[in-house]
Amino acid sequence: MSVPISRLEEQQCRALVFALDHVFGRPGESAPTREELERTVATVRSENATLRAEIRELEHELYPADADIDAFEREIDSRVAGEREREVDTAREPASGI
Repeated sequence: MSVPISRLEEQQCRALVFALDHVFGRPGESAPTREELERTVATVRSENATLRAEIRELEHELYPADADIDAFEREIDSRVAGEREREVDTAREPASGI
């Protein structure tokens, strides 16, 4: 008697098998080297960035006002983060009162 597997569980199992195969290698194959793993990570990050850009473009087409508001909020967050970094750097600099 088999236990029914949900779609989510099946996807998780496939993802786990994929990850384990690529980290530890399949039986009879050697495990990937660190350089191979680093190249794979770099490739995946690049693809991820490309996909995120495509998503932003599609969101802009579907919801132009929402996309503009999100872009504005990201710009404000970026400026605030930059200002905070400058404040921290300024606080760390030693006073030169000679």
